[in-house]
Amino acid sequence: MQILMALIAFIWAQEPEDTPESTGEVMAPTEELEDANQTTKESQSNANEPANFDFELSLGEEQKRVLLETPPTEEHQKLLDTLLLTYLKSSEKILIGTLMASKPTKSNNRYDKVMRVEVERWLRGKGDKISEFVVPYNAPYIPNDPTTVPPILIDSYRILIFVGPHKTVLDGNAIFVLANGYAWRNKYPGLFLNPIYDRKWKQGNPHDDYIKYSIADLEDRVRRDNEGLFFRNLFR
Repeated sequence: MQILMALIAFIWAQEPEDTPESTGEVMAPTEELEDANQTTKESQSNANEPANFDFELSLGEEQKRVLLETPPTEEHQKLLDTLLLTYLKSSEKILIGTLMASKPTKSNNRYDKVMRVEVERWLRGKGDKISEFVVPYNAPYIPNDPTTVPPILIDSYRILIFVGPHKTVLDGNAIFVLANGYAWRNKYPGLFLNPIYDRKWKQGNPHDDYIKYSIADLEDRVRRDNEGLFFRNLFR
């Protein structure tokens, strides 16, 4: 069954998708090349990893301590709270699943993408077990603004996605890789989406380079926001 699903995803990814909902500005050719090279490197690093990879298999105790136990600064926490509040306010669907494949769309000079996801569970909203979402290119990247970092799409990654109207990924980059009880996303271009491939973590604060949420805390926050959303809609 897994071989059949992989073959279907491969065939699907060969043709560009014509997706009228996708929007965005044109990426400069050099930026596109750098982004593609980074994605290729991470894909190669991840070639032998299972979809539900775990830091326990890849890191020593010191690296796990730095990555998992280093607390965010007050500034880091402010960004985390603000970003999550924005996502909760704007999301029509929130889900956890495995990225099966992605490909360019025919619109926006092929800089937008569409991705196919095998959904594990819906945290908000409903949909098909195999669902497709538009990933609009959010240009340009603004230095030191992590909300404008282009997304990295790696097949087989277990991810969490915030989706807005028309099945469009919020900001074109509201995609987090899930590993070891946390949801991660790089803050800067040129970093791997999965922090275990980015460097040997022996010191420093990973919150400087990654947006990091506890999956358990995030799911609880979504659940409570869903309850509030139900009552807000009920009394409109």
